[in-house]
Amino acid sequence: MFEDATPGALITEIEASQQQESALMAHRLAAISALLSQRSAEAEEADPDPGYAMITGFARTTAEVSAAMNMSPMGANHLVAQAEALDARLPEIAALLAEGKTDWRTVQLIIARTELVNDELIAQLDASLAERIGRWQCRSRRRIINAVDAAVRAIDPDAAKERRVRADDDRHISVTPLPDGMALGPRASWGVRGSLNATAGAAFDKRLSEMATSVCAKDSRTIAQRRADAMITLTEGRALTCDCGQADCPSRSTDTEPALGEVRTVINVIASEETVTGESDQPGYLEGYGVIDAEQVCQLAETAALRLVECPTVTPAEALRYQPSAARNAGSGVVT
Repeated sequence: MFEDATPGALITEIEASQQQESALMAHRLAAISALLSQRSAEAEEADPDPGYAMITGFARTTAEVSAAMNMSPMGANHLVAQAEALDARLPEIAALLAEGKTDWRTVQLIIARTELVNDELIAQLDASLAERIGRWQCRSRRRIINAVDAAVRAIDPDAAKERRVRADDDRHISVTPLPDGMALGPRASWGVRGSLNATAGAAFDKRLSEMATSVCAKDSRTIAQRRADAMITLTEGRALTCDCGQADCPSRSTDTEPALGEVRTVINVIASEETVTGESDQPGYLEGYGVIDAEQVCQLAETAALRLVECPTVTPAEALRYQPSAARNAGSGVVT
């Protein structure tokens, strides 16, 4: 198809196909939203009280989308909810997607992070985000979430707080056997999934990384494998040992493995002095997680080691790409 195309023509084709993909996704979601509207109207006509309806318009739409797209019911349910959110709550974002001026990845994050915003304020947020998201496609997932969360907190702080409360209430850890063809035996694998609050998650992630890098350079495992093994050693109350096999390795396994004892993991939180003292509702920033609300900053500050750091002098453009040095990070730590 592209045998005789020049590199420039191929790049143009790639760019055009991305825009077409966004427009096609917007077209699909608009069709799903229209179907939902029709089915909801039919369900209301049959039974004006949706609380007692045998089959709601949303349920019927989900079933039809599931069949049409060969999706699981859960996947179809999620897609119908996203289509409804774009149509009813984020029409300006939907218009940008239809024009190919943003991508579906960015739009999905916006839908998820704005779901708790008050109906009376969502139009203002929709317009605010629509002015900016055209420049976000090259950003990482974390940077997009940070930007959306900051916008939500500026317009509807209660929604940001509700998201944190819900996430904390839903915290859990599940351990299940994986269908890898080996139900039993020493090589059977297990999947571990869970949800923790921001502080606990950041501390846990930092601790695993510290343990994974504590062995010598001749350790044969990847960082990911060491992090997985570190979880095992944490449950056993011991340190992660090296597998290099060298007698002089300081991290090699011994017959009498020492206990870990009390471990202090340092995580960094950046916040204004007014936020730390409870005099401001301005949010803080938790390294490795993103924006956290002022109440959470105050809770951390009660038991943290606080250090004053100077605000660097940068232009607005430099601020978008500024990364604190290791020294600055070490100076803004919150110990948990």
